Amino acid sequence: MIRRLQSLPRGPRILIFILIFAGIFLALAGGTVILILLSINNVPRQTAQALAEGAAVAEYAALPDNDAYPSTVAVGPDGTVYTASYRTGTVWAVGPDGAAREIPNSRDRFESVTGLAARLTAICWRSLSPAATTARGRCGV
Repeated sequence: MIRRLQSLPRGPRILIFILIFAGIFLALAGGTVILILLSINNVPRQTAQALAEGAAVAEYAALPDNDAYPSTVAVGPDGTVYTASYRTGTVWAVGPDGAAREIPNSRDRFESVTGLAARLTAICWRSLSPAATTARGRCGV
């Protein structure tokens, strides 16, 4: 088959190459569009569902910020759950009763928080500023 293609004049060979290339490109573009359309979730958010039989799911705490995009969770030694927003950099402490309180000045310290770790004496967070190329970390109360 390749010998037959090679024996054709230059014009038809170029046309065949363009058609093959265009077909591959259209197939890849079509596949990409299909994958994007399949990944769009336009269904309203539903309550959480348990993945294992016999397990229960309940909302532990509602964060007071409309821009709360929790990216990480850490549990302190006293049982306090800490979570932080990737979007605003706010760090919240959620007590055993489910009441969330904002850690003072956390919103001003970081543009976004990508990780938390609880120590015996402090809560530590890691932030990657969109304008910076390196991550920063800090421990505070």
